[in-house]
Amino acid sequence: SKFASVQYDPLQNLQFQDPEWQSKMAQQMGHRLARNIDQYGLNIAITNANSTEVAGTISGSTLLGTLSNVNARLTEGQAREGMRFVVLDAFRAALLPQMDANFGYESADYGLERGMNGYEGRTSVGLYVFVSNDLPYSVPYTLSSNATNGQTVTVKGVTITFVTSLTGAANEVVIGGSAAATQVSLRTAINAPGTATATNSAFRATDTANLLNSQVVCGAFSTNVATITSFGRIGGSAVAGSFGTETFSMIAGVKGALDMTIQSEPMVEELPMAQIGAASHAKQILATTQFGAGVYVNDKPSLVK
Repeated sequence: SKFASVQYDPLQNLQFQDPEWQSKMAQQMGHRLARNIDQYGLNIAITNANSTEVAGTISGSTLLGTLSNVNARLTEGQAREGMRFVVLDAFRAALLPQMDANFGYESADYGLERGMNGYEGRTSVGLYVFVSNDLPYSVPYTLSSNATNGQTVTVKGVTITFVTSLTGAANEVVIGGSAAATQVSLRTAINAPGTATATNSAFRATDTANLLNSQVVCGAFSTNVATITSFGRIGGSAVAGSFGTETFSMIAGVKGALDMTIQSEPMVEELPMAQIGAASHAKQILATTQFGAGVYVNDKPSLVK
């Protein structure tokens, strides 16, 4: 079951004098649910793909060969008839104009006339192009030596600060008596960013939403190394510790190879927020796909990772 949650205060919203606040809130919740569904479907397609094309480091000069090989693998697997597609991340899609510039003025002019987004939905090497921020990424993070006060680590644009003791600020992780202890505290903070514990403060609301919407997960540390996974680019950087090479997967296939069933209309529930301190009229709305969803991989040879 997937859900999206938002909070609002009806009295405060009346002061905004915006008659469209309810529809805007519904759009925001719908976007969150749609993104979660996108992650779910793409991940199952990638996990169940019949074959894999190892692309290595993709550049404007190598992308043409990669897409051509992917298309050939679909043919080799006797893929079903229909529209062939490829789902790229934003950075690989941005290489399409460079690819055309490398392989002919006519194609390059075509792209320049339409701008970068003119490549989305365009057939390239026989593949219809889609762009998604929800492809699965992973990167190893190493923390061999214990962090020191004030050092930081950044995951998905969210900066986490190591401190000797909590100061009351958001996004803090307490330095333990050893690197191993600090590793546990950092993992706890990343995996439950909105929850404060004895060893970490709660993250800012926007940072929490960022990590949760991308389903960022820090795995257990083994020999000082943990794998951080996310839907969408992680872009890690660190003063304390270091990040290795970030990798990710894309998917190509034939329309119809992947089927999804999902509740057509979410269940919407409104609850009063728990009162903390001063009186509050705040409400919490939950939009839930009550019965979850199912994805069926009916024709694996028509999917290439």
